[in-house]
Amino acid sequence: MNPDTAYTVEVTAAGMSQNAWIAITANPVSITDCAIQADDLSQILLSWTFAGDAPEGGWVLLYSYGNSEETTEAIQTEEPAAVISTVLPNTTYTFSIQAAGGVTVLNGAYTVTTPEATSFSQYGLTPDQVFMATFPTPEDPDWATKDLVPEEQTTQFTTGSSIAFVLEATQGVTSSDEEVEALIVVRDAQGVPVDYYTGSAQWHTMWTGSKYLGQLERTPQTPGDYQLEVYFNRQLVRSMTFTITQ
Repeated sequence: MNPDTAYTVEVTAAGMSQNAWIAITANPVSITDCAIQADDLSQILLSWTFAGDAPEGGWVLLYSYGNSEETTEAIQTEEPAAVISTVLPNTTYTFSIQAAGGVTVLNGAYTVTTPEATSFSQYGLTPDQVFMATFPTPEDPDWATKDLVPEEQTTQFTTGSSIAFVLEATQGVTSSDEEVEALIVVRDAQGVPVDYYTGSAQWHTMWTGSKYLGQLERTPQTPGDYQLEVYFNRQLVRSMTFTITQ
């Protein structure tokens, strides 16, 4: 094949109802190696080498942590390297290295699985001292602890529901002005993430008395069982399952 020539490749196989075509631009770039560092949950570092001319406009790294378009994100970079700063624990990431200008990139697909999170153990609090429950989100947009009625606690929701949750520290919470990162992850029954949320605040402002309140901004729209996980500073505090029906 002449690298200065564009090609359209037809793909056929036994059992295929329709042939497929792959377009390859002139002067494609080939990834020769990609180093991925995902040893902890602080960040994922990628750097790659390539054969061919550096693409005009740089690179686009598409990465996915789930099975839908909603779980795919993109980073544009001039250099053949990228950093993912929000890392979901125990998750398989898939990467596609592309050229910003549309030139074909060969051998650009990679995967990595992040490690599991350790159990939370900070500020005198451990998971066995935390109770977790889910509720329908109260109608008042400024809802607080007083609006959560114990009789309404449930793990059964519909696609039209809004879901709130509460963590209760059964032995109280110590005070601290330190900034704490919060990560909320929703996974499907196979353990694949379908959504996540991040935020940070001073430890003592995160709690109302002994309760930490949260709300899912988006309710899963596919019926089934899900797992809700709460992490502080990349350590697992609590998790629980809930069910979505039509």
